[in-house]
Amino acid sequence: MIGQPFKPVAKGPNPLEWLELTYHIRSLAETDRFGGRLAAALTAGDVLGLVGELGSGKTTLIQSIGRALGVGEPVHSPTFVIAHHYAGRIPIYHLDAYRLETWEMARSAALEDYFEPDGITLVEWADRIIELLPERTIWLYLQVDSEQERQFQLFLPQPVEARWISWRDGAK
Repeated sequence: MIGQPFKPVAKGPNPLEWLELTYHIRSLAETDRFGGRLAAALTAGDVLGLVGELGSGKTTLIQSIGRALGVGEPVHSPTFVIAHHYAGRIPIYHLDAYRLETWEMARSAALEDYFEPDGITLVEWADRIIELLPERTIWLYLQVDSEQERQFQLFLPQPVEARWISWRDGAK
């Protein structure tokens, strides 16, 4: 995946079209602000699929989202346990598909149980379980540009919902 553009995979007989928005992140503080802004736009029932190489900032961004949603405990990557649940203003289900090496492993983990309408589901390494994810998953591709700089590409399913209009129009 390194150096190759990410595109969400089309599913179903009428595949979705995507609005692609690109952000250049130059510091941890900018990552934190981006996470807070993203948290404000996410609503119960959303699934955010994060894709990117090791060290691209997936867990760091999820920690920012958790803080912005009022999670009062440290947010850790669930690499070894596959899933964590956090209580905030909205429940957060944090999944990590890194260790799921086969389709059978992914199916047996019952990850679909975490796509709950009462909470937000954040999935690291989401491209490994794309077949399990809802069609209207919001995608975020994180790419390392340098030690401090990242490029975030947000893919929103079209038609774009009203809550994303300011993102589409470039508001910061």
